[in-house]
Amino acid sequence: MLCGWDYRHIQRIEAGDVESISALVRVADALGVAPSALLRPTKPVERKAGRPRKRKLRAATSKPART
Repeated sequence: MLCGWDYRHIQRIEAGDVESISALVRVADALGVAPSALLRPTKPVERKAGRPRKRKLRAATSKPART
């Protein structure tokens, strides 16, 4: 347990559900970092809109030629 909290509570904090500033300070103390290090903005992941393209499957066997 980190800071004496249940792992589910830690998961909620990791997901951004921080109840109070004191909770944030306790987590930062347990990790040995400044509370401001936990509040730094992250670089967003660039994602393409829409569905991913289907992969082309390689032919397992070659088809006989038409005559």
